[in-house]
Amino acid sequence: MILCVWRVSGTRFDVDTFLAAHPQLQPDRVWHRGERGLLGEQWDSSGFNETIGEARTAHELVGLLSERAFENLVRVARSSGGESELDFGVAVSVNKPGAGVQLTPEGLRYCADVGVTIVVSAYAAADA
Repeated sequence: MILCVWRVSGTRFDVDTFLAAHPQLQPDRVWHRGERGLLGEQWDSSGFNETIGEARTAHELVGLLSERAFENLVRVARSSGGESELDFGVAVSVNKPGAGVQLTPEGLRYCADVGVTIVVSAYAAADA
């Protein structure tokens, strides 16, 4: 399974105003410029993370984005000073080595046209 998280942040991004204007969003995490993180680091931007969903393929996840009018949200976030990225996360374990994310040319084109950065993260998974 692949998990997709949308991350928006910017030094001038007013995360609270953006989220108030889009109550359909359900952020997993919100942070503000100047606040301290869990490790004591000071945030140099404001932003949020929201889980888009989980699916067997990145193609399915890109399909979920278009169903949610994602393009409009990204454009509004950008006009408000927020840059977007999509983080596709995969669990990698000894029993299932070689997990990966495959984005089709159409999926990459969609992300490029929308204006989001693509990130792929690997997470250690407990072996069953």
